[in-house]
Amino acid sequence: MRTALAIGLALTVVATVLVDLGGSALARRGAPAAADIPFQATTTARYALLRQDAGQDEAVITDGLARSPLLPAALTFLAEKFDGERQAQLLASAADLGWRDNAAQQGLYEMALARGDAGMALEHASSPLRRDYAVAENSRRLLDDASKSPALKAALVDALSRSSRWGDRFLAYHGVSLDDGSLQDIFRARQAAGAMPGRQMQIELQTDLVEDSRIGLAYALHRIANGGAVMPGWPGAEKRMHPGPFGWRIPAGFRVDGAGEGSRLVRTRSMDARPASIRTVLPAGRWVLRADGEIVGDWRYAFACGNAFPPAIELLQPRTPLSVPAGCETQTLSLTLGPGARDGTLPVLTFERADGR
Repeated sequence: MRTALAIGLALTVVATVLVDLGGSALARRGAPAAADIPFQATTTARYALLRQDAGQDEAVITDGLARSPLLPAALTFLAEKFDGERQAQLLASAADLGWRDNAAQQGLYEMALARGDAGMALEHASSPLRRDYAVAENSRRLLDDASKSPALKAALVDALSRSSRWGDRFLAYHGVSLDDGSLQDIFRARQAAGAMPGRQMQIELQTDLVEDSRIGLAYALHRIANGGAVMPGWPGAEKRMHPGPFGWRIPAGFRVDGAGEGSRLVRTRSMDARPASIRTVLPAGRWVLRADGEIVGDWRYAFACGNAFPPAIELLQPRTPLSVPAGCETQTLSLTLGPGARDGTLPVLTFERADGR
């Protein structure tokens, strides 16, 4: 009995698969009979849409829509035959079916933009981005339109100021196309809300800005993300692995003990002679590098313009005076132990103005 039942079920499955495959083959060829095969009305309509033949296919699409209404592409097809309110209704219905029809979203986006409804336009423009559909193409179109429409730009900045998956990725990959003021407004709002984009996404945006010769803005966003600190404390494991343009670079001869304000940089016995280093973007003037705790060991430093790494030979003090000359846009601070010293620890270091500016 059980054997017979199993054989019967197997034959049923095989028959269903054969019917489905046969129906799909007929649908691809455009045979009208395909729509009469069970479950094939939607498939037939979909292939008709892909062929985009206006004659016989219109009837096939309409029939497929009647049999299987969850077919947003068919609604979009019909919407193209109308104007005004009827077209908008059909496009809205297509969009309501899971927001999966990009053509419907594009049509609704253009309508909303034309009537000056920037918020709704952005809602439709971001739909394909939320679904990872043609992200680069749709993002470029949105950025291009936002550059021409202050209202759409304001809506985009407002949306990016709130945490969302599509917004974070948009910032990471296309944020470099936004102006300086908009990016700073977005980061300030996200910082105030405790909803900063993920660290890796921040690094990608900062790196793009540096490559776009906007290093000052990249550093400003870095500072906003770090609560305004000119220089962050000693980094944890993740930040050591992915320091970004402005994070501490800690080579193999060092380790970090503790976390936060109480963390310390420890020089270990190692053949790796590279110094710990960090890139800064300090305005011209006089500065002080302050140690927020006891310096243990013979620590030396170097502070130079650009990405240069001169030998770290100057003695680091609890308050070390530094000078940034005019025209020195970026600087590199490097730290290591003096000759002959084997062990040492450093508290968190902080830059502060020494000239009252």
